[in-house]
Amino acid sequence: MKTCLLLFVPVVFSITVAAQDVVPEVATFNFLEPEGFIKYKTARHGSKIVVRIQNVNRNLYKINESFTQSDFNTELPNIFSAVNLPGYLNLLLPDAFENVMELSLLPSLVNRKIEIDRNLKIIYASSEFINSTTQYNNILSNLYQSCGIAYDAIEHEAIETTEKFLPAVYPKTRVEQAKGLKAELETAIQKAVGARTAIQERIPEYMNDIDRQMEKNGDVIWEWDKFPLDKKHPDYSEGLIRYRMAKKENEAYKTQKDSASAVLKGAFALVVALEKFMDDNKIQALVNNYNLINESNFTYATDTLRVSGDEVKLKISINAAKALPCEDHNKLVIEETYRTQGGWKVDFSAGLLFNGGNADFLGNEFQYRTINDSTAFIQRKDGGSRLLLSVGAFMHIYRRSGTNFNVAISPGLSTTTAFDGLNFHLGGSAIFGRRERLVLSVGATAREVKVLDHHYRLDESYLITELPSAPPTVKVFPKFGWFVSMTYNWSKLKS
Repeated sequence: MKTCLLLFVPVVFSITVAAQDVVPEVATFNFLEPEGFIKYKTARHGSKIVVRIQNVNRNLYKINESFTQSDFNTELPNIFSAVNLPGYLNLLLPDAFENVMELSLLPSLVNRKIEIDRNLKIIYASSEFINSTTQYNNILSNLYQSCGIAYDAIEHEAIETTEKFLPAVYPKTRVEQAKGLKAELETAIQKAVGARTAIQERIPEYMNDIDRQMEKNGDVIWEWDKFPLDKKHPDYSEGLIRYRMAKKENEAYKTQKDSASAVLKGAFALVVALEKFMDDNKIQALVNNYNLINESNFTYATDTLRVSGDEVKLKISINAAKALPCEDHNKLVIEETYRTQGGWKVDFSAGLLFNGGNADFLGNEFQYRTINDSTAFIQRKDGGSRLLLSVGAFMHIYRRSGTNFNVAISPGLSTTTAFDGLNFHLGGSAIFGRRERLVLSVGATAREVKVLDHHYRLDESYLITELPSAPPTVKVFPKFGWFVSMTYNWSKLKS
């Protein structure tokens, strides 16, 4: 077995990486000359990587590939759970919006809703068609990797599968089917974009009609609330029914507006995804996979990987599908782990902090000292020189260096060993390590402390009868000091 290694390249704070260490967007490999394959160390964050293997007869070899990405130290420490952070949005949306209750809708409202529903169906149909390309593309990929099957049989199945995927108007020829794939996918996306535009033009009128209905109902509600009829009035029952119906209708209209907004948001998100599908050249990629099934194909290209995690693992196994006369090329494994360089990263660590500052920051303790039987003054207790020990966690924000050293901006929280309050921290950190990291941080601490009530002064005499039982203090935030910390972060890798 022969093993070839690839490596990626990032961008760090002050560390420069040689150009030959950075994996290019297309890394080319000659299957017949594995010893000439260039080894790379890092990959740039956000780059799209393709490994292309030349001179491999895919009728004779079975090729398997796997790309996995891992992020380290992104587990949120428990101490942050006490801080209210924004939650994640639920993006699951209903298929279509309907009236919550039967309403006396204006004709224009009904017609506009029908038109909006029609365009929503166009968007959903286009999205479903584009999504169906996943299964179709899988069939093509399996055919392309088939071994021990005649090429004519593979091509025949590719044509038959494509015929079922496309409308019946396209002839069963490779050229026409390739054109049909591109045309149908582009048309589906264009229809979805046009439907979105039509909805955007009609939805303001639809919402305005609802608002006008709600305003009319609002007048009925206001009049009854302000000037209710006496129960003995002959129009009391009719007025009460109108009042109750107006309230029910307005509640239903509001729900309908909210539901419509949610559904439209989801539908428009589908259109954005379809546009991205086209902008990312995915249509041409599908056509290319169809065209890859050709007799002269001796080149294998991996799927495109967009580098986003801290680490990328690549493994390509090339195995002979049957006994071959070429003894030196029966099996080859390309396996490597790439470290990502560049891209902003947020991770966490937890550990011990040593906090220091002036007397006000460390916390004051006061006591009375009597002068005579009738007078006393307030003095600060001597706490001596000391440091405040706390336990906490940090959020580290930095650009990946692609090395075992990173520099980060680090906000954090901690609490004293007595758990008597939170300390807030902001500083800089030096991060050492790869998956498991030691973090040294230094910066400013803000905390709440007790100070002497401003109505009293230190070392000023007071009548004992006028003093409270204990020196009066108030809590003040913030008081600033400094901290030095040593924390640790560990990786919980996803399988």
